[in-house]
Amino acid sequence: MKKIILIIVLAMSIQNIASSQSCLPEGISFELQQDINEFTTNYPNCTEIEGDVTISGGWSLDSLYKITRIGGFLRILDNDEIDDFAGLNSLTTIGGYFEIYSCDDLDDFSGLESLTSVGGDLEIAQNWIVDNLDGLSSLTTVGGHLYIRYNYLLNDITGLLGLTSLGNGSLRIQDNHDLTNLHGLDNIDYNTITDLQIISNWNLTDCAVKSICDFLLNTTSFPMIFSNDPGCNSQSEIEEECQILGIDENNPNSILITPNPAVDIINISIVNNNEYVEVSIYNTIGQKILHETTTTDIIDVHKIRSGIYIIELTTNGMKYRQKLIIKR
Repeated sequence: MKKIILIIVLAMSIQNIASSQSCLPEGISFELQQDINEFTTNYPNCTEIEGDVTISGGWSLDSLYKITRIGGFLRILDNDEIDDFAGLNSLTTIGGYFEIYSCDDLDDFSGLESLTSVGGDLEIAQNWIVDNLDGLSSLTTVGGHLYIRYNYLLNDITGLLGLTSLGNGSLRIQDNHDLTNLHGLDNIDYNTITDLQIISNWNLTDCAVKSICDFLLNTTSFPMIFSNDPGCNSQSEIEEECQILGIDENNPNSILITPNPAVDIINISIVNNNEYVEVSIYNTIGQKILHETTTTDIIDVHKIRSGIYIIELTTNGMKYRQKLIIKR
């Protein structure tokens, strides 16, 4: 009986090993939809591609659904048929750089919700109709530079709010003509940014997010910031906005507003405060759309439309201002 059980356990172990394995240390290139469709047939148990991957043809990535890791780079480029990344839903890690370049029909980044880490640069460039980065919400680490450029209809980068660090790399935002603000870069540790370029984003007026403010306050380099809209057209303009929106210069962690982006409710926490808090919310043209005085830490914002606002808190003779995003 024990021998039978042992045989069964060994068989199951062999089956598990066979069903999950690495492959293709030399990498692979997909140039046609047929190449993608044949992947599961040619490599039925492959979940980790050891080498580099290039996808330059095909419109459906469904046959790549087993892939959890790519050891080298992933390039998706010169593809005028792909409109999202459904099929890469299991992909968690890219060991090298990740380049999404000249995908003319790409709508958004849905399908990449499991991706948490890119080992090298992340470049999102020359994708003519993409308007948001939704799908990248789980991404926390980019091991190199972050380049977002020549995406003319891109207007929302809040899909990058989960990103907390670069690999001591450059942050370049360039020629994204519909982009009005940099919310989405808020949580990047400024210590991991070595160079900043914000160039020729014609409608960009709001660059005063925490990562950018912290970087400008502490950098000894010379950031390139020009040809954007007023408010974000020079280092001095951004620094002025950073000062206006500063929380508390002596203790920047004294206030916490969560979640941000918010949906219906926000929670407010102020260190060592037991007094009444006067809460005001302003829209982007300075109109006050909410005002209340409260002793609770919960504010109902369900009647406020999605958008970018300034929330102002006054208590103990101190005033705090911070950006608030409402997104549904």
